[in-house]
Amino acid sequence: MFDDQKPIPRLALRIGIAGAIGFGALATGMFATRKGRHLVKEAWQGRARTRLEDRVLDTVWDDPRLARRDIDVEEMGPGHIYLSGVVRSVGERRRAIRLAASVNGVEQIDDALEVQPRPPQKPPSLRPGAALDRVRTARSTQAVRRAADADRRRPGTRPDV
Repeated sequence: MFDDQKPIPRLALRIGIAGAIGFGALATGMFATRKGRHLVKEAWQGRARTRLEDRVLDTVWDDPRLARRDIDVEEMGPGHIYLSGVVRSVGERRRAIRLAASVNGVEQIDDALEVQPRPPQKPPSLRPGAALDRVRTARSTQAVRRAADADRRRPGTRPDV
């Protein structure tokens, strides 16, 4: 009866599952939290995690700073965790390892976290076009002042307060 039907392509199946998860997440407000967005990302990737991986990731995602980082956890064996990803500082790396070690069942941690500090921001004065921005701002400020002065001089108008 169904032998002549083509199987559903994997991409279409993923899109359907992602749509259902997305609708459910939207309905429950899951996208409002980082933990929810991480969970939806994991579901989209189709990754099945072990209980220990779940507990370690939940602990890491509960940290407001580490939740912003791309950290992955893989269980290599019973109680053996492998941490990988990118953090901004050595302090964040230590915190991730400490949090992972605090989870029940974790006996050994292999650390492959890469420290990539944020590149220094250029001061606004060194940005290309910064001088032009200052000129534009000064001109627009002068135009606003001239208009306000003209309103004050005009009889029957009240200046904005």
